[in-house]
This record gives sequence, C-alpha cells and structure tokens, in this order.
Amino acid sequence: MKIEVKVSEFKKKVARSLGVIQAKAIIPAFSKVKLEVIAGQPAKMSASDLTASVIQTADVTVKANGEGIILLPAKVVDNMMGNLEGDVLTIETDGDSILLKSKGFKAKLAGMPASQFPAIEQKPATKFSVNNGALRNVISKVEAAAPTKAGRHSVTSIQIESTAAGLRAVASDGFRIAIADVLGAGAGEFVIQLPKSVLGLIKAIPGDVVELSESETNFFFSSGAEQVLVRKPMTKFPPYQKALNLAKFNTDFKLDAEILRRAISGVSATIDGKAPAITISVDGMGLTLSSSNEEGSSEQELTVPVNGVPNTARINQTFINDFLGQAEGEISVQLVDAKNLVKFSNGGLVSSLAPTVESTLELNSGKFNSSVPLRGQRGRFLPLHGDSAHYSLLCRYRGGAKQRKHGWHLSDEQFFRLIEQSCHYCGVCPNLKFIYHSGGQRTRQAFFYNGIDRQNNALGYTAENCVPCCSICNRAKHGLSLFEFQVWMKRVAKCN
Repeated sequence: MKIEVKVSEFKKKVARSLGVIQAKAIIPAFSKVKLEVIAGQPAKMSASDLTASVIQTADVTVKANGEGIILLPAKVVDNMMGNLEGDVLTIETDGDSILLKSKGFKAKLAGMPASQFPAIEQKPATKFSVNNGALRNVISKVEAAAPTKAGRHSVTSIQIESTAAGLRAVASDGFRIAIADVLGAGAGEFVIQLPKSVLGLIKAIPGDVVELSESETNFFFSSGAEQVLVRKPMTKFPPYQKALNLAKFNTDFKLDAEILRRAISGVSATIDGKAPAITISVDGMGLTLSSSNEEGSSEQELTVPVNGVPNTARINQTFINDFLGQAEGEISVQLVDAKNLVKFSNGGLVSSLAPTVESTLELNSGKFNSSVPLRGQRGRFLPLHGDSAHYSLLCRYRGGAKQRKHGWHLSDEQFFRLIEQSCHYCGVCPNLKFIYHSGGQRTRQAFFYNGIDRQNNALGYTAENCVPCCSICNRAKHGLSLFEFQVWMKRVAKCN
C-alpha cells in the first residue's frame, strides 16, 4: 500500500495522538498510531493505551494506492516531521517495513502486523450532549487538586456531576477539596469519574458540544471528527459532601483576589521550604498574613472587614496559589478554627483546605515534624474508607508474610500507598475487592486494591523491593525473577 499525506495536517494528528501514548510502553503496539485508509473516505488515525484511546478522522490524504492499515511508531514519526521541508509525505509499506519519503528525505522503519494493535470498542449511542466550554472550564479549575498518586483518602481522578442546576467538577488530594460549578450548563443527570492522566485529552476535544456515551467499561467523548475513549476507574470517589458538612464557620471576610496574591507574594520570601505554610490571622482590625523560616519572618497587614470571632489558621501556600490562579475579582474566606477546613470561594469555584499544624507527631517514625498536614484530621477530612477495613487487610498481609517466613519492613503508610496504586507491570487500576464486616456482620466496608509483588523473591517486604501488582501479573510472575518475567512479557507481546 502507498499513500501521500499533507505534512502539516498529518503532523497535527500525530502530535494529538502522542497525548495517549505512554512514555515507556510495555506493549510495543501501544507506542504506535494506526493509520487506516479506506477508498472514498477520510483517513482515520487511532492511538491507544490502557487508560484511553483517541480516534481522529481527517482528510490528510493527497493520494492513496490501495486500502489498508499501517502501524507507525508515533514518537519517531513526530520527531521526523519537524525536519521535513516538503508539503507532502509519502508512506509506503509491504508489511515488513515502512518507507517514508519527502523532498530529499527518506527513512525506513520496521513494520508491525495490524492485528497487534489493540481493539478499540465501538461507540454506543449518545446519552448526553455537554457544553464543551463549560466542561473545559470546570476541569481546568479543579484539576490541580487531583493527586498524581492515590492515597488512603484520595483517588487519581476528578468527578464530573451533571444535574438540572448545572455542571460540576470535584477533585481532592485528601488535604483539599476543589469544586467548580457552571450554573445552567447541566446536560441531564449523570456522575462520572475521569482519571487525571486523561484530562488534557478531554480539554483538547474540539467543538462547542461534546457527545457523551458509555459502555460497561468505558466513557466515550466525541465531537465532530474526533472521539476520545476513557476507561472507567475502578476506584470509588471520596464522599466529599460528608467532609464539607462537618464545617461550621465562625469567621469570614472578603477581599479582591489580586490584593491577596500580592500580599502572599510579599511574605513568600520567608516561607519555610520544607513546610510552605502561610499563617492567616484575622481580628477586629483586619487580616494579617505571615510566614517564617530559619532566616527570619515577615508579615503583611490588610484592612478588610471581618465578621465573627478572631481566628487563625496555617494554610499550604501552594493550595492558596492554585485557588488564586483560577480566581477573579472578589473572593470570600471562611474559617472554623486552627484545626478545621478553611473555605475559599469565588463565584462558582470553591476550595476547602485542610490547615497544617505545628509539631504534629509522625506516628510511623516517632519523630516530630513542624507543620505537616494534620494527621488526626485526615480520616475525618475525607473518610473514603474505614480504617478498620484497611488494617484488616494489612494484618492479613503481615500474617501471610510471617507464615511464609518473609521479613516485613513496610510501614503502615507504605503498605496503604502500594495497594492503592495502579499495577507496576500492566498499569491496571486497583480491581481486587476487599469486603470487611464488623459489628456482628452489621457493618460492611468495601474497597478496591492491588496486591504487592516482591520483585526479588529472595528478599522480604521492603519499600525498595515491593511494587503494586494486579492479581493477573502476580500469578503470572509467581516464582520468576524480575528479568525472567520481563522476558516472558515481551515474548507474549511479540506473539500477540
């Protein structure tokens, strides 16, 4: 098969596909883009990984001799495209190799059978039509609060909620809850979770309206000539409303966002790098911002009307700046006390921040660390799962390690972080379900988790030797060494 494509348009489509492709693809086919040519139809380009897929339809073809599918190494082709001088790129393949030509440039690449490219599920019928501008707006305002790694009380995704009232996005890393609302932009009743890793893909979808549909395992976003498929997360989003309902505010004040930005910038020079917190103090005279480190201290006084009682709270500077980066005009700040949520509001944007506290005891190390997130508040701030359930699973793992005579050197926090991460080998989200019954079977707690693999089977459970691992990869690796397992994975990928 031989085709000629427009360099400028083809380059844009390849660059868009790179948003899906992993930096280090375990399965070789995940590093490719699929170019499909059918007579009389626009060319179709697809890219996929374990979390998302992008399908683009565009008229990039100048001339085609035959029909078929070509798998191109996306990153290699993208690097080449930046140096081409011609307007047309010729792509020719005989199945075993791919030849690229363009005005004095020539490259020969290894081919791959089209059958090795992962199958992409067909889009079901559209269920909702969402205002694309409103969707981009709410995602942009909360995505900074979504963590890149899951914790005991957080998941690596945001939640999109649509009601008759409007469209909402929610994100939380366990220490703050960011909520963005656009009133009147609701598209029916639905609630979906989107992994943080795909938010850039969703925001880049063109058009004014995005059609949303879903299957049992995937969400589909489509607009015009582009479709984005997102695998549904297996994790449960934290019950954020429960945390918000705990707050009963005693103090509030209002001021312009730009004034607060300048005031924070003024005291930032003396912020402690290890615990970057700013102290907010309010009384009848107004607002004072202050910070201190080993080299000194600074403070900025602002005259603002304050309602309620005098109050003080220490807040992570990054959290405040993330909020101010999206805020415009007047903002409202509400405080409970030094140990409870501080609420920042600006129109449809609300950010509820957990304060930091002086000299909080690190339970695992037995040491004191000044100004770390308040440990005693974490479970109450975002009660995603009950501690009893998590510690029951921990005891089971410890008991199994002792029975099999493997040393156990993981702290509780290290264990919890491991089981709530995606599989180290295949990237699948936690999908093992643990159900815990307490109170004479009356109380039932459940959560999803991944197992733990000891990469070196001769060593015990240490932070350096352990990685999160799904049940399938765990069974497949079994007694193999890490090297033997990697060789086996490559052999499976090559034969399929």
